[in-house]
Amino acid sequence: MDCRVMNGLIRAPALVIMLVFLVACGGGGGTLGTSENTEVAETEPLQGCEVISQNFSRRVISAGFASNPDISSNVVDGQARVYVVWEGLGDIGNPGIFLARSTDGGANFSAPVKVGDPNYFSLSSPAVATSENHVYVVWLDPSDEEATLGNTLIRFTVSGDQGQNFSAPVTISDPVVSMRDPAVTAAGGSVYVSGLNLGDAQGDSPDQFLFRSADQGQTFDPVSVNVSGTGSAALVPAALAAEGDLVTMAWEDVGAIPPSTSQVNEIGLAISQDGGQNFETPLLNLSDNLSSSRTPDLALTAGVLHVIWLDTSENHTPVIARRRSDDQGQTFVPDLAEDPIGLDVTATEKPKVAAEGEQVAIAYHDSDPVNEMRQVFFVESDDAGQSFSSPVNLSENASSAQNPDISMANGQALVVWEGQCQTTENYPQKRIFFARP
Repeated sequence: MDCRVMNGLIRAPALVIMLVFLVACGGGGGTLGTSENTEVAETEPLQGCEVISQNFSRRVISAGFASNPDISSNVVDGQARVYVVWEGLGDIGNPGIFLARSTDGGANFSAPVKVGDPNYFSLSSPAVATSENHVYVVWLDPSDEEATLGNTLIRFTVSGDQGQNFSAPVTISDPVVSMRDPAVTAAGGSVYVSGLNLGDAQGDSPDQFLFRSADQGQTFDPVSVNVSGTGSAALVPAALAAEGDLVTMAWEDVGAIPPSTSQVNEIGLAISQDGGQNFETPLLNLSDNLSSSRTPDLALTAGVLHVIWLDTSENHTPVIARRRSDDQGQTFVPDLAEDPIGLDVTATEKPKVAAEGEQVAIAYHDSDPVNEMRQVFFVESDDAGQSFSSPVNLSENASSAQNPDISMANGQALVVWEGQCQTTENYPQKRIFFARP
């Protein structure tokens, strides 16, 4: 393997950096092939990783150290198909991006398989999307031979058989610029990938760019689109959703979206009605207040757009703020001249939303008042987000749980997160958890 990867490890998890030095740039790999739906078995007891609540069908679906999960689902022949990706170590010396899939709505999962080049360290920021029988995975890779030394590129692979086999990964971003935080969504035969372009100077005037494929990921447009265009996008992932020719992107921006005149972070929204070829102007500022607004997410169902983000209130307690559009982003409830609705819960970092018809579900992590550890919570609405249930603790973990993601299929919410377990030697290990609340 090419030890130039060391130059990109400033963005990698600390444990991965330590492991790379231990194995002196070595490590094996694996290829992705067909895998049947079987339960993942741990090789040693892990406290805090037990299936505590049968009501949620909670279980661990990863093996080895794992973090930063992402989930996508759809319905094929009446059955929900679920796909989860994460970054992890796998076998010692073999870090990469891993995927587990379920063909029965999350009742059972395949054994994890590594996605990507077996001879490269595919280290961070995985994301997954699905449409019909296709599954699309993106991630950041600092070791691509095309990259200018030290840059991280967006890599992409596609499966046409519901995640059983994947294509050879390709680079879709420009090798002369460094990228961060990719996201992916799909609608019909179109695939959309966003990424934070750091520019030639790796941090000078960052913007959110869109990469588009109209042929199920076989090729991408030769020129990507600068969607944000402010030169001040915050260093966090954008949120993407697509339905038919409607493409929406939300991102965090450092106060450069009109009518804002402050330097606090705001939530921008861009809308395309022609499959991502052009985006409407002006850009929309969904937050526009004196509080700092961060880490947006959005969901799109039958033309109804739900957008959520973290908003820091006057007492500096972050709450989940939200807006809804019933007409593909042309108008909003509340109106953009009014303050957004605050969900009556506190949260820390990256709340996630999913929607299907009238059902809306939100997952987030926050400190549990009992054990004061981070836990993953869940709220839901059956009236298109007009009212929400009381929070439910999905993780119920004696150790910490964080970084959830959520999807919905056949009216069932599907939630993943990273949770910390303790081995018999009391050494902390992170695993990926899945639940159906």
